[in-house]
Amino acid sequence: MKPFKPIARQKASEQVAEQIRKSIVDGLLRPGQRLPSERDLAAQFEVTRTTLREALKKLESLKLIFIRHGDRATVMDYMRHGGLELLNDLLARRDRVNLGLLENVMEARVLIGTEVARLAARRRDDDDLLELRQAVEALDHSLDDDRRFRELEFEFFHVLATASHNLVFVFLLNSIRRLYRNNLDFFAPLVRDPAKTAAHHGRVVDAVQAQDGEEASRLARTFLEAGLARIVESRRGST
Repeated sequence: MKPFKPIARQKASEQVAEQIRKSIVDGLLRPGQRLPSERDLAAQFEVTRTTLREALKKLESLKLIFIRHGDRATVMDYMRHGGLELLNDLLARRDRVNLGLLENVMEARVLIGTEVARLAARRRDDDDLLELRQAVEALDHSLDDDRRFRELEFEFFHVLATASHNLVFVFLLNSIRRLYRNNLDFFAPLVRDPAKTAAHHGRVVDAVQAQDGEEASRLARTFLEAGLARIVESRRGST
């Protein structure tokens, strides 16, 4: 295995974790492979063992490694054990991998948005309808503020998820909210025309109010799939 590089002292544990994490995600460190001893790793990174242990604990929390007391850390299969917290961490790197992962997030959003619209139409109550109407009004009032509009557009689907009364969907959207906000430029093609988007979401609410789950889900899917297609097209045009 190629030795790790010495790092700067600022946020040393994060930099240590980043180098090891990248080696795992890039396949340089394979599942089941054991890392060097703490002493050897600390020497390679030129950090204290306390700093190294902080980095290893972070990696363990992301299910990238397993630490058994008195033994060397073992690499885990993140495809089997990784969760949404790992996705957030990977996307924070802002490298080439992010683009593919962000596209994956958008694909998931298509599925989530379609189903929450269907469930919201079936389960919504009067309070849900009020919040959905307010979400659309907020979009109408932000047509001239591009960044704010895109943030509110995501929030509309969060309100829709709340109206579905399915906590799993709510928590999933909570998990990807930071990804969305931190990468608004990537998701920009999703909203081509703010006024038309606000009007479209108003029609989704109309369908939810009418308890027409098929129409609500169709509208949500049409919007999200079109946005995904524009994101993919934009990516191809920039390569």
